[in-house]
Amino acid sequence: AYKKTPRDLAEIGRRLKATYLVEASVERTGDHLKVVASLERASGAKVWTNTYQRPSGDLNAIEADLAAGVRGSLGLAKAAKPENAFIPSDEVHDLYLKAEFEDAGATLDMVEQAQRDFERAIALEPRYAVAYVGLASTYWNRNIIAGNKANRDDLRRAEQLWRKALELDPTLGTAHSGLAYYVMQYDWDWNHAERELRAALAAGENISAESAYAVLCAIQGRLTEADDHMRRARDLDQQGWVTAGNSAIIFRLEKRFTEARQEALKVASRNPTALAVQEMVSLTYLGEGKVDECFQTVRPFLPKQPNFAVP
Repeated sequence: AYKKTPRDLAEIGRRLKATYLVEASVERTGDHLKVVASLERASGAKVWTNTYQRPSGDLNAIEADLAAGVRGSLGLAKAAKPENAFIPSDEVHDLYLKAEFEDAGATLDMVEQAQRDFERAIALEPRYAVAYVGLASTYWNRNIIAGNKANRDDLRRAEQLWRKALELDPTLGTAHSGLAYYVMQYDWDWNHAERELRAALAAGENISAESAYAVLCAIQGRLTEADDHMRRARDLDQQGWVTAGNSAIIFRLEKRFTEARQEALKVASRNPTALAVQEMVSLTYLGEGKVDECFQTVRPFLPKQPNFAVP
């Protein structure tokens, strides 16, 4: 989000609620990698910097060394190394990063491209658990973005992929949180969802788990807990459209309709053609009794969505 904007660390730190920022550049020439990274205070004071020049096959080692350098500079304890951590090949890792970027684009074309790239990564390396989580995300997000009635085949496929990821890595927090979304939204199994979310958070900080936990608590009327989880999700993800969407749901359940609409409009700015997103906006008007504004929001989208009926 800040790549093409003036370099104002104080403003970036304020928006992200961050005291420290990591800035890095990566160059690849043939089989050679050059990574330049620095840790700076949002005030502008440089704390640590290092340059890594190694073969591209050392990418995972560079990531580990960079993280250790940042943690050491902040006086933090060394991160525990996951046992039997799976390390993909460079080709598979590149495919995964490409697909993750495409999925975050939040348009139907980009999500479908992400799906193809995740599938290619899995075909090359069937043991890569996080790629199954990414592929599940594309099936899930495609339904949200299209704004159609839920395609149960797609949703069931997402559930199967999350379960497959957990077979490969039972500690994978993103797989637990994805499965929690499914059982919460389609099985209405609140206890199962909460178990999955606790497992996700036990594995470490997790934006998706915090956000889903907030929704679960709000549905059950545990509004103080919902606000706590949503605050943590926003602290971890200031720019994410999924977090903004869940914030809109929470605020609407709490009858804070103006705040809900502000969050929903953030999502709409990224997904202007998605009926499901416009529906989020329209429901905030409906909650305020502004029926005309509600219908005006969704009527332009109805010709492409015959199953969505508005009187």
